[in-house]
Amino acid sequence: MRRAGRIPNSRQIAIAVADWTLVNHKREDVIVIPHGESVSDFDFRFVAGLPVLMVVNEHDVAIADAIAKEVIAAGSKGCLALIAPAFGNRYGHRLYQSHQ
Repeated sequence: MRRAGRIPNSRQIAIAVADWTLVNHKREDVIVIPHGESVSDFDFRFVAGLPVLMVVNEHDVAIADAIAKEVIAAGSKGCLALIAPAFGNRYGHRLYQSHQ
């Protein structure tokens, strides 16, 4: 669909790492990367020109860093990671921006 020039209604792509429970199942713009998969095995060109919202567990922050690097290299406008804590209800976040 992205190759045909279509963009999601939300005008962004959401990426969750390992856990469907971290995202709203009604969203149609969510990609879930299975735990243990190598980030470099994925082709992220579908994010070109769009901002990316990631939702990750606090234990997967290193994976979020690797995904952000790939996403920005693929031409994303920028990437924000919401970091879901294992305990408590306060989210952290990281903002990644392209320096091009």
